[in-house]
Formats: sequence, structure tokens, C-alpha cells
Amino acid sequence: MGLSAPVREASLIAARNGDRDYILVDKERGEIFMFQDGKPVFRDSALTGLSLADRLPPGALEQPFTQNPKPEEKITPAGRFTVAMEDDPRYGPTLAVNEIQGKDWDIAIHKVFLGVPRERRGARLASSNGREKHITWGCVDVSGETMKHLVEAVPNEDSTPLYILPYDQTNLAAFFPPLRPAARTASQVE
Repeated sequence: MGLSAPVREASLIAARNGDRDYILVDKERGEIFMFQDGKPVFRDSALTGLSLADRLPPGALEQPFTQNPKPEEKITPAGRFTVAMEDDPRYGPTLAVNEIQGKDWDIAIHKVFLGVPRERRGARLASSNGREKHITWGCVDVSGETMKHLVEAVPNEDSTPLYILPYDQTNLAAFFPPLRPAARTASQVE
């Protein structure tokens, strides 16, 4: 499976963090990956937030859900998070991002929302054009088959690591600071 340079770089960051089994989302290309034992084992299409911003604005988590958010508020934030399995009455099984829990909302990976035909989410999901993949309110939308695969493959139902690459991939390290000091090798100890 060929990986883009940013996905390869993020997988090296994940390895340094000790993450071997995780999910990775490439916002720029509109792709989602599952890594097991440090290797990519699954890849498919994904939709992300309409806004290309990589960070939620200050105070966003304290704000209530609004039915009509502005386009610039529809953000899938970049960074390292963890996801937990949940069951949503509208979407079925979801993977909710633990660190992004708003006042009365959250961001999750879930089956694609097809309720507004003019948004063409199904066609966007099938497109190979990464620029068409930005339409959600912040969640990561995937096909039903992909969601089934992810739910079956997540190693930990409460805290599977999730790496969301920034849209501006020129400085990945700024979004993925080390979780712990790097392990010392035997040659460094001697």
C-alpha cells in the first residue's frame, strides 16, 4: 500500500509515541487508514470538515451545538486523539473522539450522513479528488463498510489512538508533540 510522505511521517511519529495499532485520517487527501503492528492494513475514503482549518477556535467546546454553524466553524481538528466505541441512534456504531466533547456535541468517526442530497456526500466519498472530501460539520464520515471494518479492528474500545493530519501538512510535528521522552537505545546507555 503506497503511502504519501505526510502519512509516512505521521506513522513514524506514532511509532515514537509507542502507538502500534491506530487510526489515521489524512484530511488533505480525504483518506482514512488503520494501522496494526505499525503497518497500514486498511485504507479507504473519508469526508472531513468543510473548513480547512486545523484547530477549533478558543472556547468552541463550551459552546452549545447550533443547527446552522458557519462554514468556518465546521472543523475537523488535527492532532493525536483517542476514540471510544459508542452507539448512536442515527449512525449506529461510532468512534467518538474522547478529547473533543463539546457542551452538547462531539466529533466522531461514523457512517456517512446522506440526509441532505444537495451535499452529494455519497458521490464525494466515492470521488478520488481530495478537494471534494471537505463537507462535514467536523466529524469524519466513512462508508458503512469502512465503519464496520474499523469497529471490528479497533484494538481498544475505550482509547484507540487516532491521528488526524492537518490540512496544511508542512509542519506535522507541531500537531503531534512527543507523548513521552524517546526510549534510549542500548548504545545510548553504554
